[in-house]
Amino acid sequence: MVFADKFVRDFKTMENPVPSSVMMWMGEHGEHSGPAFIALAQALIQRRAFVEAFWVLTAYRAGIEEPNSIRVVEQMLSVIHASFMEHCVKWLGGELVCGENELFRLRRNLEDNLSLLIREKPLLCSALFHARRDRQIGIVTTAEKGLPTTHAHFTLQFLDLDNQPCAGIQPVSETIVGRDLGELGGICIIGAGSGIQVKDLFQRTEIDFPNFEVGLHVIEPSFTILKAILAMHDMRALLKAGRVFWYVGFEGLMDFETALADESQFPVCRNLSFDPSVSTFYTPRINTLIREKAVKQSKLQKCVAETYRGRSDEEWREIYNGKRPLRVLGFTSLFTSFLQYCMRDILDGFKQMGCETALSIEKGSVLRCSNLYQLDLINEFKPDLIMCISYNRSNLNLQIPAGIPYICWQQDIMPHNLQPSTKNSIGKTDFLVGAAYNRGILLENGYPEEKVKKLGYWPTNTMIYRPLRPGPGEMEKYGCDISYVSHGSEPAEVTFENYRARMRGVSVNGDTEIVQKLISSYYDLIEERFRAWRDHPVSRSDHDIILDGLCREFSLELPAELREDIAYMFYQYIGKHFFRLSPLERLSEKGVDLALYGKGWENHPRLSGHARGIAQNGEHLNLIYNCSSIAYHAIHAKTLHSRVMDAAAARTLFMVMRLKHDPDPVHAVFTPGEEFIYCDTPDELYEKVSHCLRHPEEIERIAENGYRKVQEYGYKAFAGSLISIIAEDPSDIRVREPEGSRCRKVVG
Repeated sequence: MVFADKFVRDFKTMENPVPSSVMMWMGEHGEHSGPAFIALAQALIQRRAFVEAFWVLTAYRAGIEEPNSIRVVEQMLSVIHASFMEHCVKWLGGELVCGENELFRLRRNLEDNLSLLIREKPLLCSALFHARRDRQIGIVTTAEKGLPTTHAHFTLQFLDLDNQPCAGIQPVSETIVGRDLGELGGICIIGAGSGIQVKDLFQRTEIDFPNFEVGLHVIEPSFTILKAILAMHDMRALLKAGRVFWYVGFEGLMDFETALADESQFPVCRNLSFDPSVSTFYTPRINTLIREKAVKQSKLQKCVAETYRGRSDEEWREIYNGKRPLRVLGFTSLFTSFLQYCMRDILDGFKQMGCETALSIEKGSVLRCSNLYQLDLINEFKPDLIMCISYNRSNLNLQIPAGIPYICWQQDIMPHNLQPSTKNSIGKTDFLVGAAYNRGILLENGYPEEKVKKLGYWPTNTMIYRPLRPGPGEMEKYGCDISYVSHGSEPAEVTFENYRARMRGVSVNGDTEIVQKLISSYYDLIEERFRAWRDHPVSRSDHDIILDGLCREFSLELPAELREDIAYMFYQYIGKHFFRLSPLERLSEKGVDLALYGKGWENHPRLSGHARGIAQNGEHLNLIYNCSSIAYHAIHAKTLHSRVMDAAAARTLFMVMRLKHDPDPVHAVFTPGEEFIYCDTPDELYEKVSHCLRHPEEIERIAENGYRKVQEYGYKAFAGSLISIIAEDPSDIRVREPEGSRCRKVVG
């Protein structure tokens, strides 16, 4: 029993995965045999430590293969589960429950929730099982309480010492969390209330965004209330969700305070409470910790500023001339897969140049790169260069010292890039690089010309994207005639219908029908042109001409803001979808073996049969390219893109839909007909695909030429050119790099 007592104490501190932690604990105590596991489990059962016994046997079960032993263990697990449930359900009896006819529903909820809790959160389950009653409460139906029954069948009431109702938990109510969940760091729920409010918040904070979740941090000092919540409601979705954190009892509060104080990426939470008796005590403690973190951030801000204030231009020049390895810090986000992989590749290029690198990125889906975290990283790493994608120094709201050189790779023009405060904040050590298309937009909006450098190409990571020989199973899974990788799977008609619904009620001179007629005519016109692939609009100026013509036809003068909204929607979304997807639909009609990777293809009304799931950036995408005879590329703004660079690096032939007006053409890097193939119409695309499939030697020749060309355009050369733009006189900069390296100038 002494051995079992020690296990119960140590079980509280075990980490996931629990089975491996149990195996490690047994090994540390010299107990490896099967009988030792069985004996420990039996001792735990005798002291009613059912959760601990369950996991001892679960760990043992994972390591055995002998059928008789497995059968014995599974029988014991069944007995443990039944005994555990029996003891838990007894808690529902007596004066706790108001309305005995509801006992069956309460028991079913409790059993369902605990069956999941014992597997998903064993430490919480153990603490809940062993906890004594710490509050006097009653479970009543919402009808008995006189509350609305639309959201919940049960609710709680507090009982005083005379077992009489007293003021306590708030009734069911709608909780406003805000419209923009992307701006919400998390929600701290101080007092779980009757539980239905927490369920409501959980449903209202669901968000479909890569790697991004709104965390719910539930602080509930009473195990009795949590047990009642598990009886009243089906909480399985919340118990299983990785974004819901339960801090129960006094130790739970201590865990929350430790996380809030020590984790610099802990998000700024919106505090809500559904139990005033809890919030009165706990909210001041939480606010004190938040103020302490603010003081720490202020001190770090001063420390970082002081570090760079004394660094002279000559010292900077010595650093960039190779006095020591350059330190490069990259800012990116876990919440956008494309940008985080781009930043990974950029830093890899700097490493190849002999630089030291560090990365600022969220450590989990519910964490955030707070100012405190980023300042702490700057203070510790002391970067000589900060690199970010599409976010200028002022957009980070971080007060990065002006002395640190800062480069923004302007991949996409975003609304914050065009704000006057952004362009006006460009200082001596701020630099931007971008393709000709994006550079032109920035210059039109008043950015200093000397600060915006033209990017001559889009680099590729030739360490990741490379030729390989797929195995038979891989070819069977990924092999195809032509592949396309993009999340842009929504058909133009769906985008238009959603837009038309959004525009209902929008009027010009009080007339709402005229706007609906205008945008419907716009859609019909471009649909007809794209089907014929003749005079179809691709550039923004094409769409401006069409919209102006329709306005004259309808004798309509649109307000400037409304006109911009319509033109932008048809150019950036509806027209783009037509341009990208019409050629793919033609290939599908002709029976070409087409493989489409990305979100939503399974929902496309005409292309769903070609959906192959998500392509993970990196090795998985490289394998897809290597298994494809041809890679397809179409984009309405410019043809030079990472998609063609990566395909070429994988030694895969790529075919590109030609643009009439192309500010960044793929032929600026690759030779048409020799290193890639241009196509002017969907029919021509099909003809060239068919020709190449009949002549695989042609595919091999062009793919090999493209592969040889792209070797000059890796991230190492890109990193070298970024470094060269920072000095006032780039000719004086001599960046130390490994011998034999090639550094192609790509910005100017």
